[in-house]
Amino acid sequence: MTSRGIERMIKREQTHHLKNSKKRILAHKNLEQKLRSQDLARKLKAVLLKKVRSSDSAMGAVLNDAVRLSYALHLIPPIWKFVVKQIRKSAKKRDKGSN
Repeated sequence: MTSRGIERMIKREQTHHLKNSKKRILAHKNLEQKLRSQDLARKLKAVLLKKVRSSDSAMGAVLNDAVRLSYALHLIPPIWKFVVKQIRKSAKKRDKGSN
C-alpha cells in the first residue's frame, strides 16, 4: 500500500471531538424542527385562507376581521414595551439635564 493510501485511511478514521459532534447534532435537530414548524405554519395559513375564501361572504368577512384583530392585538405588547422604554429614556435624560 502506498503512503497516500495509508494517509487517506488515517484521515477517514479520525473522529471528531465529542463536544463538536454533539453541538452539530443539536444544531441539525434545531434546524429540522424550525423547518417543520415553518412548513406547518404555511399549511395552516393555506387552510385558513381556503376556509375564508370558501365560506359565505358574511362569515368570511367576520373570520377575516377576527384574524386581523388577533394579529393586531399580538403586536400591541411589543409596541407598548417600546413606547414605555422610550418614555423612561427621555425621563432619565431630562433628570440628568436638570441636575
